[in-house]
Order: sequence, then C-alpha cells, then structure tokens
Amino acid sequence: MQITREEKDELARKLEKKIPIEIILDGIRDSFIDRLERIHLVTRKDLLNLKAEYSISSEGFMDTNDVLSVGKWVHSLQGREDSPVILFKDQNIYDVLYPELKSEDFLLVIMNSCQREMLSFYGNDTICLDFTHRMNAYGFDLATILVLDDKREGFQQPLF
Repeated sequence: MQITREEKDELARKLEKKIPIEIILDGIRDSFIDRLERIHLVTRKDLLNLKAEYSISSEGFMDTNDVLSVGKWVHSLQGREDSPVILFKDQNIYDVLYPELKSEDFLLVIMNSCQREMLSFYGNDTICLDFTHRMNAYGFDLATILVLDDKREGFQQPLF
C-alpha cells in the first residue's frame, strides 16, 4: 500500500518549504485519530526518498555524517522551551554528567510536550519498558517507555 499522489505532493511542498523532517513526521503522527492509514506509517527514509524523487535539495541535513548531524541538531534545540531533547550524551566523549556511561556510549532521550503531560499524569501507575536491540547500522539499541492511560491502553513515552 502506498501513499496517494496528493499526500506525496503535500509532503513534497513541506519539504520544499524547508520544514524539518522531524516536524513533518510529528505532524503526521499527530494527525492519527481512529483509523491507521499508510500516511501514518511514513518514515524519515520515505521522506528522503521523496526528496530524491522530487529533486528537492538536501539543505535540511546539518551534515552528511550522521553522528555530526545528530549533534548539530541537538545543539540547535538546546535552550529552546519546546525542545524535545531531554538528555544527550554524544559518542566518543566522556561526560562527567553521566559517569556511569562509557566514552563510546551514546544517549539521546526525546520527549514531546504531549508525552510529557501523559507521563506526568499517568506515570504514577504502570510504566512499561521495551527494548529493540541493534536498531540501526551503528548497532544502537532503542528503548521505549509506555504508560497506561485511564483505559489501560499504552501511550508511548520518551525514546532512549
């Protein structure tokens, strides 16, 4: 199942306006109400493929090196009131704030305002933790926290 031509065109317009991929993905996720559709499953890779298909420049990348790009992205968000970055420890750096982590460890915790509210409201009850190992080419693990809402349904929390 593919996204419609209209959806592709709309995403391409946003990319051409230099709207960051993460903002586009957040908007897509926030548009989910009751029925899951293909558009709700769009990934960063899909948007990068769309940029290539529509010949949109890649000025949105902060660096061609993924490690540097993530670091630049995190630092660009520091100090912003709406920053989703909760914790960050770059790789190959010993950080005195996290003495239990090794130099080669990487830590990035992201939580949006909605997740923050849900964690604050429901976090005193049940918290679930899920790990996905070797998530990418760098061998990183992904940890996801879920809290159960009043209907006992999981609500995704910060990503580690």
